[in-house]
This record gives sequence, C-alpha cells and structure tokens, in this order.
Amino acid sequence: MSRVIAVHLLNDRSGSPLVLRQSLAVLAQAGYTIDLLTATPGEPGFLSDLPGVTIHPLAYRWSPTQWRTLLYFALVQWLLFWKVWRLANAASVVYVNSLLPAGAALAARCRGARVVYHLHEVSLRPAPLRWLLCQVAQRTAHRALCVSEHVRTALALPVVQQVVYNSLAPSFAQQASRALLHQPATQPFTVLMACSLRDYKGVPEFFALARALPEFAFELVLNAAPAAVAAYEAQHPAPANLRLFPATADMHPHYQRAAVVVNLSRPDEWVETFGMTI
Repeated sequence: MSRVIAVHLLNDRSGSPLVLRQSLAVLAQAGYTIDLLTATPGEPGFLSDLPGVTIHPLAYRWSPTQWRTLLYFALVQWLLFWKVWRLANAASVVYVNSLLPAGAALAARCRGARVVYHLHEVSLRPAPLRWLLCQVAQRTAHRALCVSEHVRTALALPVVQQVVYNSLAPSFAQQASRALLHQPATQPFTVLMACSLRDYKGVPEFFALARALPEFAFELVLNAAPAAVAAYEAQHPAPANLRLFPATADMHPHYQRAAVVVNLSRPDEWVETFGMTI
C-alpha cells in the first residue's frame, strides 16, 4: 500500500488546510496510508480528527512579533527535516502543502521520496524568505499543484505544474442548498466577511465600512481564538452594528444571514489567489 506523508505547518480554519483536508480524505478513501505532520497550537482546525490519518504533532505557532515568528519558523524547519527523514523512504510521496514546509521537502529529497507541492499563496513576506522557499521548491519538487493560473504564473517553478481549482465539499453544498433563498423581511441587510486577523486582510477597512453604513448589520468571522478576538476588540472597539466572531467549524449560519459576502484584502500587501470564503 502506498504511503503519503503530508505536511502543513499550522492547522487552523483557513483555506489551505481546508483544501488539504479534502485531498487527504480522498487519498484515505483510495486506500493510501497517510501520515500528517502539523501544528495545532490553539482550537482544533480543519486537519483535526481526520479519519484514516495518523497525526504527528509539531511544535509551531504564529506570533504577532515578526522576529519571534521567524525564530519559530526556523526551528520547525529543523524539526520537520528530521521527522520526515525518519518517516520517508524511496517508496513514499511527501505532500508539501504550501511553500512553507521547506524542511520536509529537503528531507524527502535526501531520502529519495517523491515530492509534490500544493501551492496556495504568492504573497509571502519578507521577500528574502519567499525567494528562499521558492529556491527549495525548485530544487526538490517533482510536481506542483497550483490552485489558480495566477499562482502558476506568479511562482513559475521549473517543474511539472498542474492547475487544480479548489472546490467545496459536496456535504457543504448540500447543506447550503437547504437554506432559505430569501431573507425574512424582519432580518437586517447583513454584510459578512471571513478572514484571518491581519490588517492586510482588510479588517480595519471592514470596521470603517460598518461605521459608514450604520443602517446595515456587519459580521466579521476571524480565523482566531476567542481570546485573540476579544483582545483585538478591546483595543479596537467595534461600532454597534458590527459583531465579531472567533473561528468556527460551522459557517452556515453566517452565510444564511448574509445578504452579501465581501473580501477586502489589500492587493498591494496580499494578493488573493483563491477565495474559499467567497
């Protein structure tokens, strides 16, 4: 039976681990033996409790302090290298989700394993780190799956590339189809945005939009723990017509209340390469 070693740094409620979950579910159904290396420093993410998948926890977390995040990042690369070195062999496929787990790709190549990258974003900072990660991918990948044509052309890796567009799970679409198509007359016009708790994702702009349109209701679902959301709201008081929510496994109630869903990412700081929330 073929073995897949999947690697994703941060298991949260963002788009790339959701896509990876869908991929691993299909591989598990096909009979592959799957090991998953990932970090879950807070609430369970999309990669938690995957049936048929053996999880190897990583010690990694994001920090609002850039130098600390880079330190954590360097340490987890060392950890990844040795974990994959012990798990992989020439018959393995190492599935690297995003450019970030470079240490896993290097170890896989050293062990003679096949390396497949699944590439989601292009807006990585700082620029020297993005260059370094691209160099590792160029030298280690046997194949690259890109979530959009923009990712393929922007990264332009000199390996076999294939564009595989993201999709929602059939169960999600089925549940959404059972929702009411029209809002009750008593329900306010609601504007929804779901994103990470980062300024470049347009969070300040969403606050400003809510203040400018007090007659509308606004909901902001953040990929963050309740404590982080509460701390942010304490520093940035929300207008009365704006409600903030922490990460959730069930977005259906928010979508059912929404009259419109927006994305306000700043294109000069973060290019959206696929929009699972939209």
